[in-house]
Amino acid sequence: FLLYAESTALRGDSMTMKQLHDQLDNLLKLNGYPVFGGYEDFLRKDADKHAEREYESYIEIKKLEHIGVKVDLELFYIGNYDEYKEQTNKISIKEIGESIEKKYLEELPTQEDTQFNESLKIALNYNPKN
Repeated sequence: FLLYAESTALRGDSMTMKQLHDQLDNLLKLNGYPVFGGYEDFLRKDADKHAEREYESYIEIKKLEHIGVKVDLELFYIGNYDEYKEQTNKISIKEIGESIEKKYLEELPTQEDTQFNESLKIALNYNPKN
């Protein structure tokens, strides 16, 4: 099974978790083992709940950062930032998205940065013996 996964990755082929799951089931069947199929819904419900909690935490962290709070994740998860709830409840997800987009655009390299990087790359790869 791991050989299948590794060889697929080495070939550069993309693979979904469903494809990997199906391949494992096929391997179990080929070797005469029963395939237990009753766990998908149970795991999915737990996974959905976990994903929802993580998403809510992510949004709350981004809201805190939006108002200028430097967030320590350990302190966040034990509730040390609850004092900001009133402020963060007033911030919309749209505002957070705009804030993240603005920050991303500010971090993009300028044309001058790109030209410098290309010149530096050429200089670093220069070999006088060639």
